[in-house]
Amino acid sequence: ETYGPVELSRILCERHPRLAAMLAGVEFERLLRIKWRMVRSKDKGKQKTSVDNMISDLAKHSAIDRREARWLASVWDVRNKAVHPDLNLSREEVDEMISCIESICFEWEV
Repeated sequence: ETYGPVELSRILCERHPRLAAMLAGVEFERLLRIKWRMVRSKDKGKQKTSVDNMISDLAKHSAIDRREARWLASVWDVRNKAVHPDLNLSREEVDEMISCIESICFEWEV
């Protein structure tokens, strides 16, 4: 059986939550860019932009609702905690992050 990055993150979460969040964060950004480029392909979908701006753009263009935008912003916050070892990160936060990616972002895969 083959596991993708988010499934591997789920497996890692129990013993290595920081590593799990890093891996899930990379996959989240990849999926977010796919969705953002689909929505913004006519104008600036090829340009580089921040994750926060992509989330705002998707909400502005009704590709996600406000609740989803808040959840996606929290996913990015957990990812940022993961890559900065001086910040505390709980297994529960990482578990919620992974669940959010699974419930919102998986449908964006091309």
